[in-house]
Amino acid sequence: MVEDTPKPLFTPSAIPLPLCLTDLRGHIVEVNEGFAVLVGADAAGMAGRPMEALGLVGSDVFRFALEALASGVSPSAEPLSCLGRWAGREAILSVARDREGRPAGLVILILPASAMQFAAQERRASFAMESAGQWVWELDLVSDMVWRSPGWQRALGFGEVDSADDAEPWSIVHPEDRSTAEGAVEKLVSGEAAMFEATYRLRHRDGSWRWFLSRGRIVARDAEGRPERLLATTIDVHRQKETEAQLTQAMAESAEISRRLAELNSQLTELSDRDGLTSLANRRAFEREWRRQVGMAAERPDALSLLMIDVDYFKQYNDRMGHVAGDQCLRRVAAVLARSSDPGDFVCRYGGEEFAVLLGGAGPAVAEAYAGRVMATIERLGEPHPDSPFGRLTVSIGVATLEPGETADALLQRADDALYAAKRGGRNSLQVAASSSGWSASA
Repeated sequence: MVEDTPKPLFTPSAIPLPLCLTDLRGHIVEVNEGFAVLVGADAAGMAGRPMEALGLVGSDVFRFALEALASGVSPSAEPLSCLGRWAGREAILSVARDREGRPAGLVILILPASAMQFAAQERRASFAMESAGQWVWELDLVSDMVWRSPGWQRALGFGEVDSADDAEPWSIVHPEDRSTAEGAVEKLVSGEAAMFEATYRLRHRDGSWRWFLSRGRIVARDAEGRPERLLATTIDVHRQKETEAQLTQAMAESAEISRRLAELNSQLTELSDRDGLTSLANRRAFEREWRRQVGMAAERPDALSLLMIDVDYFKQYNDRMGHVAGDQCLRRVAAVLARSSDPGDFVCRYGGEEFAVLLGGAGPAVAEAYAGRVMATIERLGEPHPDSPFGRLTVSIGVATLEPGETADALLQRADDALYAAKRGGRNSLQVAASSSGWSASA
């Protein structure tokens, strides 16, 4: 029985921004509720649907990203940005990778409008008091007293007549951020920096702390050139900071999603390469491994032998004993093959009652000895077979060893021919394919 797939360590619903996972074809793997609400669809019904068909991402950029992933050339490590069909929304596309670093799909994160607006707001910032969400302040570097325009009180929830501080410059700054602000002033005064710039939290009237960005320059010096006054502006960047925190969390979740996706892909590959009845590798896995090992053996002087194994009179066994007993019989044979093999050997259920074994680094003598041990072990099982002339469960085996310059298909054909020669010879026998015409003596 195949075990249940482990549950994820997190759920997409925990991610605060609309998020979607796709596979390498651009088909949706999973979305969170925020994404489903954004596109007006049911989250549970979106899996398997192609992203492009939904028109959710700018087609040119999205198609380029998918083509790059499919060709094995991953996009830049920097996020790819593209506009969707909704006005003012932007998507960040990042690569989901498996454990070996290979692209496995895309993570698509939809940004809030504020994340894009902030950069434009910052570029438009000026020292003018009229700018929305800003105020001007001036610090007397000699007396360490500060003057602020009325905008700062409104930004922090105070009325113009409220007394929120005693004109001490950093009294409204969060204790953990005061060293940041004071350090920026010291760098400006010492000449280490040409401009004052600091981001810190200020106490709101409701008791919360909000993020602000201040920038300024020296506007007055004494006769000896020492700074006397700093003029600066402050703007509210609290929403931007919250967005950055959300993005940081989302990207951390994205990394976890990538890890989980790689784990699920690995599990899917494992399941797709495994025979459900015997737990051996299946024919799909054999096709890949067989050609790979033949290619490796062709490059090095290593021997490679292939064994094709067939359970004798299995149809009669199934008809007499029933399919449940037949399945159990195949499991016993598979267990014998697995126990008889070394870690580097490859054992698979080739199909029906037929098995295949690849023995890397094994010449004809080693392969024949292995086949003999398998036959002897199965005979010792003493599994009754009333419709076999031997009265018990037996197998027939064909063995072929790769010859110089031989193709994978030719090796398989010789092993298969050897197996059928063993069956034609009366079954319960072993036949080794000769390197030239004819067969070696059967066992």
